[in-house]
Amino acid sequence: MALKIRLLDKKDSELVEQLWQNRKVREFLGGIPSLDDINRNFNKMIQRKNDYYFVASYNEKNIGILSVDKYHDNENYEISVLS
Repeated sequence: MALKIRLLDKKDSELVEQLWQNRKVREFLGGIPSLDDINRNFNKMIQRKNDYYFVASYNEKNIGILSVDKYHDNENYEISVLS
């Protein structure tokens, strides 16, 4: 049994889509966005240079996404988890 963390990649679009369409995950994040919004945001996620997105997997199964990105004040960073 092993927990692995790796950088988010283009091949992870399905995982992002599943998480962003999950009502429990999105309950306090403004609800479920449209597929166009999900795809647009995913493309931004994999192209960012100063923000970091990781896929966490346990026993070879993807279990969520970790992010380290700028907070709303554009000065500090925050760590978020979608699972």
